[in-house]
Amino acid sequence: MGVTTVAELRATPIEALLSRFHSHGRRLWEFARGIDDRPVEPYQERKSLGTENTYAEDMSQLEAMEEQIEGMAQEVADGLTRRELLACTITLKVRYSDFTTVTRAHTSMVPTARAGRIAAIATGLLRRTDAGRRSVRLLGVSVSTLVPATMQQLELFEQY
Repeated sequence: MGVTTVAELRATPIEALLSRFHSHGRRLWEFARGIDDRPVEPYQERKSLGTENTYAEDMSQLEAMEEQIEGMAQEVADGLTRRELLACTITLKVRYSDFTTVTRAHTSMVPTARAGRIAAIATGLLRRTDAGRRSVRLLGVSVSTLVPATMQQLELFEQY
């Protein structure tokens, strides 16, 4: 039909759409006008949760970066707890002063929502980057591979 945009679809007579697409033509005509009587289902399963900070001044001290990561780990852990979730994968994001961005991730078989564990893993990941040797503009900590807190595997020895 030569229709390539929603504006062109909206300008197409309903008769032409019905002739070409039968009952589906009416739906196309309605959708082009924003008409949709289907109920809105806002719930989507969360895939990840995280936080990041861009700093006004680039950071160069590894200890200062580790302190920032501890705060972010606490924020992420609080979010997991509120949502009654645990995470298996912890990801660290580092953006250097030249805007080069790297990520490092660690996946564990034992999910967690504990800030200490998230921070320990994220700071370990930080040590696998050039942070401390290169100035850092942004740090981020996120978690993924989320499972309900009811699926928690208990640890024999608490590590963090």
